[in-house]
Amino acid sequence: MQMKGAATIGLVGLLTAGCTGGGETSALVFDTAATTMPDRSAVSQTAAETVTAARPLNPAPVLSDGNELPHGEKQQSTQPVTLHDPAAAAPAHSQSTTGLASHKPAITQIPELAKAADDEQAWERPPLIDSRLTEAQLTQADMSDSAPGQDTTDNLGEIAQKANNPISDAWLLITQNDTTLIGGDAIDGTEVANVTKFQPVISAPVLDGDWNFVVRPVLQLSSLPFDSDVGDLLGASPNDIVADDSLSQIAANPLGRTTGLGDTVLLTLLGPNTSDGWIYAGGATQIFPTASDDILGQGKWQAGPAVLLARLGNDYGGFGIEHFNIGVLPQHWWSYAGDDDRDSTNQSDIQYFINWKATPTQLIGMTPNISINWNADGGFNDKVALPVGLGFIGLFRIGKLPIRWGVEGQYYLTGPDELRRDANFRFFIAPIVPNLFK
Repeated sequence: MQMKGAATIGLVGLLTAGCTGGGETSALVFDTAATTMPDRSAVSQTAAETVTAARPLNPAPVLSDGNELPHGEKQQSTQPVTLHDPAAAAPAHSQSTTGLASHKPAITQIPELAKAADDEQAWERPPLIDSRLTEAQLTQADMSDSAPGQDTTDNLGEIAQKANNPISDAWLLITQNDTTLIGGDAIDGTEVANVTKFQPVISAPVLDGDWNFVVRPVLQLSSLPFDSDVGDLLGASPNDIVADDSLSQIAANPLGRTTGLGDTVLLTLLGPNTSDGWIYAGGATQIFPTASDDILGQGKWQAGPAVLLARLGNDYGGFGIEHFNIGVLPQHWWSYAGDDDRDSTNQSDIQYFINWKATPTQLIGMTPNISINWNADGGFNDKVALPVGLGFIGLFRIGKLPIRWGVEGQYYLTGPDELRRDANFRFFIAPIVPNLFK
């Protein structure tokens, strides 16, 4: 494939600049607290121990409602009951549930009980258990079958709400993959660039937990459609390439595949700890030249400011302002040191998000990254890569571990005609782990 040297350098710059941008901005908290209910068998045992066994007498007197006394009780009742002789089926006298010792006339109809009364060995019926308390305990026991170690839908909704906040008090281990289609007049057909980013979100409470300090390093594994020798062209002027045969051959046939580590980004933010309404934060962002090959990075130490401004809704399913999450996270970098043969940088990455809250745990919308190279020649289309997208973000669980995930397709509205990013396909997965600082 024939390609101009300037076009080759431009494409490399386009892709390496695109690899520095942030990815999924949100973080969420892992709420490990769970309400522990008593086990049902424990409730039953406690109830059984509450009933004190009376002196066994044979045969046991039988209540008219089918209860045996003083042991083998089948049910409790606060209503008066009638005692009778099961053998003679004689009419019984009304007995109080508070005891039988004070009702001698009825007791004397049963020989065994009469002897006990004559010996002044009166006995009392075991105390009744409050049936309402028992029902409440059993209801709690029923709930305990599913309560330990499990979050209800409301719990997951709270976790998802935390996930919507890029500076929440949580640790989120994000792995994101971007597959980008490259086209333009300088390329025959379409080339593919792929970047996988690992970006753990680590937050620590400050100011008595009212604010959060968030650190998000971005480690990149990049695969670009160039031969590694293209790195020799970086820093060379068009005249140098034309004058050097070896450079000219590389520029004429630059395509191949190089995979390795890209530059590392470090974003730090400080902002109030809140879960909805207006969210704001400020901080610094840096890029370190850690690329394993020249064409996989920019070769410069870079730093600049970062700002977050967002509004997070507290409802779902409707179409009011409270049913949407909207926000923007711009980062800007200037180079201040690095390889003298590499061009200085003056670039921005602006991630914006517009998401509709379909359910407590599901979002529909877009979270693309706008890339701006302020040093590029030309007008708006030459400097800005502006995508729009449509995607889905959800939340599920493996065991007790909540996991956030999302997919999104993006289309670029602007870019240089000679070479540009045409489309991007993004997927991320983010396990949520406990915050060790809480």
